[in-house]
Amino acid sequence: MSRQDVLRADENRLNGVVRAFEEIALASMEESMELHLVLQAIGRRLIELLQISRCTVYLRRGDGRFACHAGWSAAGDMGHLVSRLVSGGDRLTKEAVATRKPILAKDAVNHPLTDHEAMIHFGVRDILAVPMVLAGEVIGVIYVDNEDRDHTYGTAELATAQAFASLAAIAVRQVELRDELDQHNAVIQHKNQQLRKIATISRMLSDATLKGADTDDLLTLVEGFLHRPVVLYSADLNVLAWKAPSSLKLAHPPALPQRARDLQVVRQLRSAEDTSPALLPSLPAIGSPHRRLLAPIVVERRRVGYLEAVEFGRPFVDLEREILDRAAVAIALQLQTESRRAESEAQARSDFLADILNGERDSDSLRRAATARGISPDGTYRLLRVRYGHGDEQRHTGRARRQGLLDLLSERLDLDGLVDTSIPGGDILLLEERPGIDLAERLEPLRPDLEAIGVLHLVLSLPQVGLVSMSAAATELRDMERALLELGARPQLLRMDRAGVLQMLLQDTGIGRAQEFAVTLLAPLLRTDQNDVLIETIRVFLAVNCHIRAASRTLGVHENTVRYRVGKAGEAMGVDLNDFTDAFKVRLALQVHDLLPPP
Repeated sequence: MSRQDVLRADENRLNGVVRAFEEIALASMEESMELHLVLQAIGRRLIELLQISRCTVYLRRGDGRFACHAGWSAAGDMGHLVSRLVSGGDRLTKEAVATRKPILAKDAVNHPLTDHEAMIHFGVRDILAVPMVLAGEVIGVIYVDNEDRDHTYGTAELATAQAFASLAAIAVRQVELRDELDQHNAVIQHKNQQLRKIATISRMLSDATLKGADTDDLLTLVEGFLHRPVVLYSADLNVLAWKAPSSLKLAHPPALPQRARDLQVVRQLRSAEDTSPALLPSLPAIGSPHRRLLAPIVVERRRVGYLEAVEFGRPFVDLEREILDRAAVAIALQLQTESRRAESEAQARSDFLADILNGERDSDSLRRAATARGISPDGTYRLLRVRYGHGDEQRHTGRARRQGLLDLLSERLDLDGLVDTSIPGGDILLLEERPGIDLAERLEPLRPDLEAIGVLHLVLSLPQVGLVSMSAAATELRDMERALLELGARPQLLRMDRAGVLQMLLQDTGIGRAQEFAVTLLAPLLRTDQNDVLIETIRVFLAVNCHIRAASRTLGVHENTVRYRVGKAGEAMGVDLNDFTDAFKVRLALQVHDLLPPP
């Protein structure tokens, strides 16, 4: 072959490479063209250029090896036969990668660089490994061979294979970059969709809160968003409310088991500064087989509760974490709004009670104001004056002190909507009388708990019909409290319905004279009565209006025993307890004595 023929053959071969690359390049720029189709086209065109029958295209993986992505033979697509093949461990591939040049293995079954078993399995005769080099990096390897006859690879064919592989590498990277961009755009589009959904959900939650939705309404919305059970907990992880899809047919809330609260992961969640939702693992050993997302509910920097979503069925996705976080914020806002509204209403009721006690409202104004605040102007009420001990003045003060008192009375007396106002050293509460309930009898057992929060004395007024007479009743309570303080009385509940006569005595004689009167009259009896048997007997005797038989039944002793004790007590004091005047004196003395601190 003349030099001119050689040049013409090289030119034709180069033109073939350019045309093949042009086809591959155009295909790689089509948005609908997937990578494996481009690789198929590369294999098909290289077969035509080299006039051989089979080609496989491998691309580099993250671990440095090469995975087969396409295969083509004279019979057509053979990708299904080779798609799981991986190369890179054989010496043929390693040398092609190291030299970045085509490596030919003649008589492949026996060649020292090849995987002999693979060559036998695929019936390979001669094999050429062509690296796809881009910017000095091998991004893939193309293997070409004849499966039915030997093929002679000349220098020109090796150069053609190398040139085409390098140009094909550009097309491959173009497709990869396009796919990466598409994936990136898809991620951005997905995130934008999520952000729009989160914004829509946030707006729905905010709108519901502004329209007066309560906690139950918000939980219903959240359950509808997530299609999962949602549970609202207090700060102590006690269930406050819950919602679940009806399809689950849950009879009870899927709450966090009590034992889980002592686990380290739960303790860390409750103490962590981070307030974003946390994922709790399934804990089947303690009865919690489902994963949980738990979001703290924070009001004024205090954790007032937790909102939880429980993983039934499909696993959690990131969007749900965001939804739960926004829902926790909405519930926190709702709780804060409710708290401030309640505080405002409580303050208005407190101011109203202060006006009543000071007698600063006329009858018509009082009725209007009471009705506006949910207080019946014609109801029957008692005033409870609460005095705090000086020793607890620093620990139990202001709102915290009053709230502790209100919480205790509300819970233990089952009273709602208590109205109270502060006074120096104490509080005054307005308690509504209810049929069949003796407030005084229910208050008495609470004295230890009340003393634990700093309460010294309680003075309970007589029942008052309507609100007009409250000012006078408040004055009586103030005077009686002052008497208790002047006497240094032991902590107690003083009922005005049992202190009327005592009140008269104190008004007539004063604190000092009343105390002197009681001590003088009772001192001989107290010296004689070492076990308080006599004084207890005369208490009961006077309480039943001096009836021997009634006192006998109450004390559980014989009537003659009562007579003997009453006579002995009267003898010690120098009085006749069957005489009305003497009995009245002793009754007054006992009332004063009961107020005095232990000797």
